This record gives sequence, structure tokens and C-alpha cells, in this order.
Amino acid sequence: MYIILDIFCWFYTQPKQIHEIKDFLLTARRKDARSVKIKRSKDVVKFKVRCSKYLYTLCVFDAEKANKLKQSLPPVCLLSFIYIILDIFCWFYTQPKQIHEIKDFLLTARRKDARSVKIKRSKDVVKFKVRCSKYLYTLCVFDAEKANKLKQSLPPGIFLLFISIICLLNQHLI
Repeated sequence: MYIILDIFCWFYTQPKQIHEIKDFLLTARRKDARSVKIKRSKDVVKFKVRCSKYLYTLCVFDAEKANKLKQSLPPVCLLSFIYIILDIFCWFYTQPKQIHEIKDFLLTARRKDARSVKIKRSKDVVKFKVRCSKYLYTLCVFDAEKANKLKQSLPPGIFLLFISIICLLNQHLI
């Protein structure tokens, strides 16, 4: 029973292949079509249209036909364009910022908006992560003595959280 469900789910989530340009254009002009992506490689151009339920793909091997198809696609909806920009902005906004100098990390940890510091120890690296109001800043230290000195020089009023990867693995195995 489970094998049948797995096969059904696999077919349900796979993109639907369209073989005719006319069918692809009709699909791209539907009301539930959200976006069209074009991927070019040496010998093939792949067109993908995202609809409400499925992702439809068309492979074109002729460059002239691909250019004509690109020109005849419907204009991109302004709303989907705004969503794409918001996704890119959110991705850059949520990525942690890497700090390479200990001095810069200490200045960041002493800022007013610094809330907490997490210290993650593994076998060969110690990661210090400072949570500020907007970003998460990280510093990787490969020397154990420098890591201990840095831990002692952190401001006293900040919340410290120690995480040891080895302890977590030992607790999980027991």
C-alpha cells in the first residue's frame, strides 16, 4: 500500500512535460499561470510555467523557435514580479553576516541592540553568534585559546548560551 502511495506522490509532484509549443502557450496564458522561467544551455532551452497546481515544462532545441516563443509569451504579471523581488530581499535579509576579525566581533557584541551570544563548540572550530536587532553575526575561531580569551572578553550584561556539538551527540545516542 505504501509503495503505491509513494509512486502516486512521485508522479503528482513531478513537472508535467508539454511537447507542443501551442499547448505551452495556452498553458502560459491561463488565469492560474503565475510565472514563467527560461533556462538556456548549449543545445536546449527549457521553458517552465508555474500554475496553481503543477509545473509545466517545454524543451525547445531550435534557438530561433525559442526566441519566437519567448517573444510571444504573455507579459509578466506585476504581482508575481513583486513576489520575486520580496523573496530575494527576504533571502538577503535573513542570511547571517560573517565577521572575520575578533575586534569587529567584540564591537558588534557591545552594541546596544545586541541581545544574546551563542557559542557552538565542535571538535575543530568554535562559532560565536551574536543576535542583534536586524542581523545575526557569526565569527569562526579555529584556535581554542583565542576562543577562551574571546569568551572572557564578552560584555558581562549579554545573555550567553553554550552549545557543544559533542554533548548533543552523546545525549542523542543514550
